[in-house]
Amino acid sequence: MTDKHKHDRFDKLTLGVAIAGVVVITWQSTETHRAVDEAKHATDVAAGQLKVMQGQLDEMRYEQRPWISLSGARPAIALVRNVFGRLVLRVEFPMKNVGHTPARYALIDGNIFVRGPTAPEMQNIRNMCAQDRRRPIGIRTQGITLFPDETYIQPYNFVLDKREEWRLVHEKGTTVMIAGCVDYLLADGTGHHQTAYVFELDRSGPDGTIVLIDPKSVPIPQNQLLLEINPALTANAD
Repeated sequence: MTDKHKHDRFDKLTLGVAIAGVVVITWQSTETHRAVDEAKHATDVAAGQLKVMQGQLDEMRYEQRPWISLSGARPAIALVRNVFGRLVLRVEFPMKNVGHTPARYALIDGNIFVRGPTAPEMQNIRNMCAQDRRRPIGIRTQGITLFPDETYIQPYNFVLDKREEWRLVHEKGTTVMIAGCVDYLLADGTGHHQTAYVFELDRSGPDGTIVLIDPKSVPIPQNQLLLEINPALTANAD
């Protein structure tokens, strides 16, 4: 065999090895991409399954907890003045547990105030309910237990501060509001939950009209007092 033939054979062998290497590298790259795609798909499937499972757990958690409704609040007596000359409004709140487990230590909190056109006073109510939520659970002694589908009429007295009454008389665009929340615990005594409420206090006028509260007209009969929901102000539950 001549040197030329040897070199040709060597070159062919080298070329074959190179081609085989390219084929192997291409195959390995394809397999790597496929493995990455399969791993990504498996990850997406697992994430979807976890999301479904979390949704099911959340649904089960919601189904196994209390929910307190405050619909149907109404004035219990006439709007009058107490011995200190301050306006007093007594409201009855029908607290109903529409959930599936008992609500423990359900307790109404709230305030009566005069709202201006921009309603910055609502922040004070939010702060009050936030403070209720931060109260230590271990020392909770007030409130009632509401079992599922049970309703309890909770009365609450609102007393208007004299400074608020002055605003009602002298500031334009003001009205009387009551707002607050009912705070309660889960059946096992853990976790604060709240249902908020916001009502505007008005008076029924002649021919079905609605008029604002005038302190000069006190006492105002119970059957003329209206607790109206203001669409601009929302009350939430958690």
